[in-house]
Amino acid sequence: MRHRRAGAPRAKGRWFQTTRAHVIGGSAHGSDPAAARAEEIIACLEHTLVAPSARMRLLRDTDFSASTIRRRRRRGGLLRPIGKLAKHTVKTGWRLSTHGFSFAHLAAEGFIEPVATRYMVDFGSYAELFADGRLFSGRSGRALSTLKPWCERPMMPDPWWMLAVLRGVAKADPEEPEAVAGTQCERYSIRVDLARASAASPSGLYAPSAEHFEDLSELPLTVWHDRDRIYRVRYAELPSSTITLELWDFGVSTATLDWTHLPAFNSPKHPRQSHERANQ
Repeated sequence: MRHRRAGAPRAKGRWFQTTRAHVIGGSAHGSDPAAARAEEIIACLEHTLVAPSARMRLLRDTDFSASTIRRRRRRGGLLRPIGKLAKHTVKTGWRLSTHGFSFAHLAAEGFIEPVATRYMVDFGSYAELFADGRLFSGRSGRALSTLKPWCERPMMPDPWWMLAVLRGVAKADPEEPEAVAGTQCERYSIRVDLARASAASPSGLYAPSAEHFEDLSELPLTVWHDRDRIYRVRYAELPSSTITLELWDFGVSTATLDWTHLPAFNSPKHPRQSHERANQ
């Protein structure tokens, strides 16, 4: 099964130009400001998806204890101390080999090419690369030829989902404006109809965790845009996972990137592509 490609870019045609002109001109949906705000976010999304390139930051924070299953204690015997020792050994080995890297708090930087539907990010010791509909992940700097791509559907919202879901925005409430990467942006608390967004996406969209089925018609997200492009999207998925996608420096050169290896922007031990980090 191919990796789900949510949010594949579409050509900037008459619909995009007309919608954007109406929104900015204030004539969309007559005098309904809420509908106009929603249309403006969608117009910014479409403009973002045809951008040739941008710098990218991906943040994932997860509280694994919230979903931990309680286990019954076993009294006596050797299994309990041996199990605790093995667990401690594995955790210690992981910390030593990855220099304290934690999957609970992931922060990556890299590049994205929306028009080509590909990106690469390095979390430091661990990296991801998505290209040609395939997702590769592993130790930073590894050659893709030594890795097997992910073939299953993503188990969490990925960057394409974070963008494509905005096609279903139904409500947008303004919040305090905020700068993202030096660009002053409008900030909105939005509600997204996942069914509408999925219908507008070529391959459909991943359904995140929700307490009730009805919640999927009002997914809460926060979006930042400068009335031209999307700069940040944040989504908190149940029970306790928050994903933030940031884009900036649109049009940055990506000519020197090596798409045959996982990136190593945040991994000084891997010289490959490390010069790109110094130029940021």
